[in-house]
Amino acid sequence: MLLRLLEEAGYISDGLIHKTSSLYFRGDCGMYILKYYEFLTSNVDLAKISHDLMSFFQLKLALQLLQGYW
Repeated sequence: MLLRLLEEAGYISDGLIHKTSSLYFRGDCGMYILKYYEFLTSNVDLAKISHDLMSFFQLKLALQLLQGYW
């Protein structure tokens, strides 16, 4: 779903990132939303989302987007 949203916003097409200067996350709010969505749809316990893991989740998402995982 995130990939489709990024494509519709013009950030990604053909697997390439185009608007890199304005594509970034401020703070953890966006990551919390993404993890809640991911965990809810995967039936994973929401208690596993913690502030201590946000940096890891952000790095993991960045790598997945750059590798075209989504």
